Amino acid sequence: MRTILMVDDDVLFLQALNKQLDFIRLGYDQVLTATRVDQALHILQTERVDVLLCDIEMPGKDGLELTRWIVNNQYHAVVLLLTCHSNFAYAKEAINLDVFDYLLKPISMKVLEERLVQALNKRNEINWLEAYKQEISKLPPLSESDTVMRIRQYIENNIQTELTREQFGRVFSMNPDYLARVFREKQGVSLNDYIRNRRISHAKTLLRETDLPLTEICMRIGYAYNTYFFNVFKKATGLSPNEYRNEFRTG
Repeated sequence: MRTILMVDDDVLFLQALNKQLDFIRLGYDQVLTATRVDQALHILQTERVDVLLCDIEMPGKDGLELTRWIVNNQYHAVVLLLTCHSNFAYAKEAINLDVFDYLLKPISMKVLEERLVQALNKRNEINWLEAYKQEISKLPPLSESDTVMRIRQYIENNIQTELTREQFGRVFSMNPDYLARVFREKQGVSLNDYIRNRRISHAKTLLRETDLPLTEICMRIGYAYNTYFFNVFKKATGLSPNEYRNEFRTG
């Protein structure tokens, strides 16, 4: 079960989110709300919350204090903070607390939907990473060929997430530069180029076989922005995503 907790002292705002957002479509099975930090703390201590969407400015304890509690207690929720004010001090504190996103009100529902999907993908990535590391720790030391095979498997299973050398280093408990060098030697292509090629391959499949909008395809293959995806896809294929889809269907 994937659970989101929304915390805001503005009851009307919470009601609007519940009414306008299709949480099931976004991947959430349970939606919890709180109007005060103490209520939120009680929920966090009694429920497994995957994503926290929290306003900063609230009476009494604020959203930053709640986030600090999450960090200090190593709670697993991915945090998105909301605020009505473009306050540098808030932004700096949010960065220091390593929150997933810092959003300004008013925010469009479309943008918020994208961020909530990305946050849940991040939570799923963390869960998978933790489980994968546990499995890896049970195995005997890997050969270089086995390592490359497992990197390829990890990429396929996590194509919708951000993939970096540092992340592979954490997963396999190896030096990231060493992993990248071994991958190039065994695979004949750099790690970054391989990841890009696999993303493009998945995009082609989705463009051919589904009617998903480009925004959804972007998120499914791990690109946060349509423009970047458009440029990468056209450079790789010579066609824009829409041109590729139309050519396939009319050809």
